[in-house]
Amino acid sequence: NGSIGFRNELQQKVGRHSAGLDFGKVLPVKLIKRWLVSAALITVAFITLFAIPQLDFARRMARAMLPMVAIERASSTEIEILKPSPPSGFVAQGDAVGVVAQISGEPADEVWLQWITTDGLEGETIMTPRISAPEPTQDGTLAHQDTYAANLSIGTTPLRYRVLAGDGITLWHELTPLPRPSIESFEKRYQFPTYAKLPDRIETAEHGDLKALNGSRVQLTVRFDEPVENVSIGFGDKGVSPWDLKAVDGSDRDFIATIPISVSANYQIDATSLRSALSNPFSPQYSVTPVQDAPPAVRWDSSLTNTILASPLDVLSMRVIATDDLPLDDIVQEYKINDGPLVRAPLAIEIPNRELEVAWDWDLLNLGDDSQKTVQLSGGDILKTRMVAIDRKGQAGQSNFIEVLIT
Repeated sequence: NGSIGFRNELQQKVGRHSAGLDFGKVLPVKLIKRWLVSAALITVAFITLFAIPQLDFARRMARAMLPMVAIERASSTEIEILKPSPPSGFVAQGDAVGVVAQISGEPADEVWLQWITTDGLEGETIMTPRISAPEPTQDGTLAHQDTYAANLSIGTTPLRYRVLAGDGITLWHELTPLPRPSIESFEKRYQFPTYAKLPDRIETAEHGDLKALNGSRVQLTVRFDEPVENVSIGFGDKGVSPWDLKAVDGSDRDFIATIPISVSANYQIDATSLRSALSNPFSPQYSVTPVQDAPPAVRWDSSLTNTILASPLDVLSMRVIATDDLPLDDIVQEYKINDGPLVRAPLAIEIPNRELEVAWDWDLLNLGDDSQKTVQLSGGDILKTRMVAIDRKGQAGQSNFIEVLIT
């Protein structure tokens, strides 16, 4: 009944009886000599077959012993895929991928490229030889050094392909299409020249066009749609090396660069995807447009005529309109009596603005200011006046003269 004591006793008795046996006599080598000789002959045969390169015996044995492993078949025509390298991997969605194969060993009359997509489309195309010398050979053909090429159109689904030449067939290789890295958004922080006295302006847009006052700087922050590396910005000018963009706080999607706004140019941003190792040399180009700070424009109101008749006691209602690229905070009235020197009288501006309409009453009886003696007009005098607007850069714009005839 499986007693433990019984099993122990039986093992001890068998051990005592077999202790004196001579196993060399009980199991002589001659019993397995035939099998040993057979194994030796088989081993010698295998070594001989392995030593013949043309047979490619090792690959044949591996394919037979490991049927579940993808091992390329042994053939007299050898096929090596040169491009793409590696043969399987990620490719750009919508691109045409060139497949280049090197044929060696037994020559092949034709080389074919077979392909199939995951959605069931399939086809094949003949690969054309790559010409190595423009001059024809003695038999009238062009030398191509057994290198063949064909293109594969990549859509949105993975594509598998293989190359056939002679009795050689490569393994199936798979190309997985992915979109190239692109920029989702731009954040532009405009820093204007000091003289402009303007605060920084922040703008977020889907495009990267930059337009600002000449002499400004833009802190450009770009955000990609996927993790990237090796982000650079290149300008269209020849000889200008690309700039590297710095990651924002160690991010792999946000990068920043400072661009001066000084000359008109075009720029392009490229990056390499961390996932697919694809770059984007076909990314859109954006413009850099500096805006020149033009002198201000100033004119009299249309209600004022070029010639006015007035008495020395009159108070004239004056009105002027001034515009500029930047807010104006300095407008001066200049006038002279007859052929005398120009006298400057600044006007008070409550709130600087890009477009100003200033109105004031000009008292002809009290010409001059506190620093000079009041000038008294008399009949026959000719009073000429104009307006001068001065922008923050120091540029001046002048209106035409208005003549006031004193009667």
